[in-house]
Amino acid sequence: MKRLLTRIISVLSAVVMLSGMTSCRKAPINGDLDGQWQLMTVNRADGTQIVPEHRVYYCFYLHTSNLMSPNVDKATANMTYVKDKELTLEFPYETSERLEWFYIDPDDCVSLPDISENPDATGVTIRFDIKKLNSSSLVMESVAGTVFTFRRY
Repeated sequence: MKRLLTRIISVLSAVVMLSGMTSCRKAPINGDLDGQWQLMTVNRADGTQIVPEHRVYYCFYLHTSNLMSPNVDKATANMTYVKDKELTLEFPYETSERLEWFYIDPDDCVSLPDISENPDATGVTIRFDIKKLNSSSLVMESVAGTVFTFRRY
């Protein structure tokens, strides 16, 4: 009886430990999109191609996105993702001038803040159509026809 009780206690403690170790982690909900992507090229609608002169990363996790680059504060956005079709980024505290560091022009934006009434106004929204998405590459096109090409980092 003592041996049976010891075995039951050890099994129960193993179950509790395993469930405790896995319960704190958020699982990806956006499939291949979730993760960190390095910007490789930007092809503007006028035919010009830009290869970033500094490292730029777009990170997508759950319902948020972070645009990052060394020596620059990251830009955080609320993200809406329609699987393999469309991605919308809403930057409540950013300006279009600051997003240019991440190779996003005002033409790429769906909405911009009205700085005519308030020069300190913020809030930028960008929508991308997803042209290609798999585990190693991502290609998105803005409303202005700018194509952003990424690799998984």
